[in-house]
Amino acid sequence: MRVIVPVHVLLILSAVWTSAHAQETPPMPEMPKPTKQHEWLQQKLAGEWETTVTIHMPGQPAMTSRGTAATRPLGKFWIQSEHRGEMMGAPYVGLQTLGFNAEKQQFVGTWIDSMSDYQWDYRGQLNDKRNQLTLLCEGPCPMKPGGLSKFKEVLEVQDDDHLTFTSSVQQDDGSWQKGMEIKYARKR
Repeated sequence: MRVIVPVHVLLILSAVWTSAHAQETPPMPEMPKPTKQHEWLQQKLAGEWETTVTIHMPGQPAMTSRGTAATRPLGKFWIQSEHRGEMMGAPYVGLQTLGFNAEKQQFVGTWIDSMSDYQWDYRGQLNDKRNQLTLLCEGPCPMKPGGLSKFKEVLEVQDDDHLTFTSSVQQDDGSWQKGMEIKYARKR
């Protein structure tokens, strides 16, 4: 025997089934929104920069070289910088990412370059004046081969067109010794 179901009954059953299954499926989570820290990164650091790099090695004269940095937004949450120049007579390329982890309430980032196989992982905070980002990390130190040392890297905003990056390594007594400084001037 064949059962014939009127069309309006099928439509009602279809609507009830769709409604029941829609209630079982959880709604899509809301996408994260950029924070004031994400905005700071893009407003203060994005752009084309000329750089002057000074390396400080104990007992030796400082070595200085010039280069460039191109810092671009990666969406609204990240910036990516490509650094180019010369280091100890060889061409040099470095890539940096910086963002802000809202859940952990800290800045995060990475650094890789053409002179080593080590990836630096950053964690840090912005000061209350919002002009100095301090990043902590561990990495190889040329003055202490064979192990990792603690580094403190500070990116200071002097004004909209000038930045200074300072990298210091922690000494055995807990003090910090400056190893590198980069002066940034925005290209015009």
